[in-house]
Amino acid sequence: IKFHTNVKEEKICEKIAEKIYGYWQEMGRPLQFKIIEVGAGEGELMLHMMPAFSSRYPDLFDSLTYIIADISMPLLLTIKNKISNSEFKAKIIFLRASALGIPLKDNAITGVVISNELIDDLPVHRVIKRNGILKEIYFEKNSLGWFNEKEDAVSDPGLIEYFNIAKGSSELPDNQECVVN
Repeated sequence: IKFHTNVKEEKICEKIAEKIYGYWQEMGRPLQFKIIEVGAGEGELMLHMMPAFSSRYPDLFDSLTYIIADISMPLLLTIKNKISNSEFKAKIIFLRASALGIPLKDNAITGVVISNELIDDLPVHRVIKRNGILKEIYFEKNSLGWFNEKEDAVSDPGLIEYFNIAKGSSELPDNQECVVN
C-alpha cells in the first residue's frame, strides 16, 4: 500500500485499516497475518489502526502481528513507550532494520508491507538514452557547492539488462528519461 497522508489524522488511519481488512479477506482470512510498517516515525499510524482493528475487525485482530521496522533505536523506543499500557502491546514486534534489509523467512510474508512515503525515498536510478546509449544521471557538487546533474555510464550493468527485458521490443527512445528502483 502506498499512501500520501497525514497519519496523525485518525480517520485516514481507520480507512487504511479498512483497506488492510479487505486485503486480509481477499487472502482467505489467514490465521497468521503480518503488517510490516517500515519507517513508522513515532508510530501514529499503528496507534490509530490497532484500536480500529480491535474494535471493528476483531477476527483480523486475533490473527494479527504488527511489525515496526526502523533503523532508529530512539524512534523504536518512543513507540514502545507509547504502547506500554495498551491492550495490543503483545501484538507489536519491534525490528531494528533498514527498509532494504528486513529479514523475511523465505523472502515472503502473509500480510502487507506499508509505509508513509518511505518507499518513495528509496534509492533509484535515473537514466536517459542519448544517441542510442543508456546513461545514468548523477549529481555532482560544483566548485561553488551547488549540485549539478551529470550524465555518465550506468552504475549497474543490470540497468541495461532491465531495459532489454522489461521494455522488450518497445525500446526507450532517445532523450527519454526514466526512473528505475
